[in-house]
Amino acid sequence: MHTLARAGEDAPGALAALAEALGAPADGAMAAASVRPDRPTGAVTSETLAAAVGATLPEGAIVVDEATPPVSWSRLQRPAHRATTG
Repeated sequence: MHTLARAGEDAPGALAALAEALGAPADGAMAAASVRPDRPTGAVTSETLAAAVGATLPEGAIVVDEATPPVSWSRLQRPAHRATTG
């Protein structure tokens, strides 16, 4: 854990300094490279279905994947395993 700024300190300035150190663009935009899959053929599987969606999305579409469960901060702060007795 690293504290960028404490209460009463210049949080926006600390974020700007971090962004500069990381080489992030000033406007905050970071374009991701994209590769459109070919239209699939054959049996419908999870892979071909995903490829079909990817092949037919309109230009500039925004896709949100909500299938991943949210991360619980309490889980991150616990040890990864606990000793058990039997």
